Amino acid sequence: MITFPEMRRAEINYSAFYGPLSDLMQRAGASVAAEIKSMVPSGSKVLFLCGTGNNGGDGLTAAEMVRDCCSVKVIIVSLDGRVKSDLAQKALSSYHGEMEKLENLPSAITWADLVVDAILGTGTKPGLREPVKSAINVVNSSGKAVLSIDLPSGLGSEEAIKPIRTVTFTDAKEGMTPNNSGMIVIRDIGIPASCFNHSGPGDFVYYPLPLSSSHKGMNGELSVIAGWESYGAGVISSKAALSTGIDLVKVYLPPTMIDRFASHSVEFMLREYDQKYIEQISKSSAILIGPGLGTGDDRSEMIHGILERYTGPIVLDADALKIMRPEVLKGKNAVITPHRKEFEIFTGLDPTEENAISSAQRYGFTVLLKGETDIITDGRMKIHSPGGNARMTMGGTGDMLAGLVAGFVAKGMPSVRAASFASYINKASADLCYVEKGYWYSVQDMLEKVPYVINSSLKLVGGA
Repeated sequence: MITFPEMRRAEINYSAFYGPLSDLMQRAGASVAAEIKSMVPSGSKVLFLCGTGNNGGDGLTAAEMVRDCCSVKVIIVSLDGRVKSDLAQKALSSYHGEMEKLENLPSAITWADLVVDAILGTGTKPGLREPVKSAINVVNSSGKAVLSIDLPSGLGSEEAIKPIRTVTFTDAKEGMTPNNSGMIVIRDIGIPASCFNHSGPGDFVYYPLPLSSSHKGMNGELSVIAGWESYGAGVISSKAALSTGIDLVKVYLPPTMIDRFASHSVEFMLREYDQKYIEQISKSSAILIGPGLGTGDDRSEMIHGILERYTGPIVLDADALKIMRPEVLKGKNAVITPHRKEFEIFTGLDPTEENAISSAQRYGFTVLLKGETDIITDGRMKIHSPGGNARMTMGGTGDMLAGLVAGFVAKGMPSVRAASFASYINKASADLCYVEKGYWYSVQDMLEKVPYVINSSLKLVGGA
């Protein structure tokens, strides 16, 4: 079964990499039309109840396709009789059959031999509102046969529509059973597997947007333990974390590095590291440890001290992976972001996809194994992240990636989703730079592209 966010994620990735979602709607409509023709004889009366979103668009598309063999009426289930999504509007303009007003629903149902439920889709918020609630009640009380599209409207509530059959796409949706969905018919509408198992802008569906009522700290507070020896790595990772939209980045440093950091940004909150701050660090939304940290014995002792107190999300990168062992992360909500050599040092295993998965399963952390195609896994899920270009071998791109992961985790994204989205953003930013400057771009150029890539993902989520 597919969860609703995962299906939405795949649709957004499809629209970004393969083609318009209208193509999927046409194939979905054709699948529903074929199912209707198999259920009722030619000349039957079919009533389509269409919502205002893309599920309604699927219904309108199917309605036009069965007009050649059936009598068809469409009712838009909304107070003003209008649809909202761009795709549904396009489908409505392509429908040339008879329309009925919502107020005529009781008589239209009496007229119909089959009712098609295309009211609510997978993106629906919990709780039925009017006029949807009343429309579903009328349908359920009628005793007429109902075919639902993708999932029964209101699925999960006692007031949900009760179909005898549901045509769903790609796979059954979370929560569907024969008891609440009737016969479940799964149709392939051509979404490639890569839309599910590759990173992409669809990962944005797991990004928690800030509320208008937010106050400082509600949108993520990250503690960074980095840059103690190579301060540039700490600066890059901290800047990357800031670019994800978190509220606060607190960087803990030896006294010799504070002025150097301060010269690169006034947005960092800089602290001279002392054990007295461990309590403060332990209250962070997430912690990033490792970029440019160095590998002295005191670093290992410090990390152990933090991990003993902290129970939240942790991102370990670079030097932290050279001085720690995977056992210390068992039971922790952790992400490791190694390149191939760091993975070998940290785990003692060859840097293969199989070993990344087995390590994640054994220790319970998420692995982002960097390479030409990044491998992201939590031991259950596996995501590939292609893209990028040869210039990404320059120093700093891995530090930037670690900062992005930490920022997204601090925002509240699940670890594997944060790692996938960060990998996509990192590579997409590099590709934008390559388009503008060829191989002659810098990590700073990449950092400046991050907001544009994130914002373009937001637009796809909002407009797909």
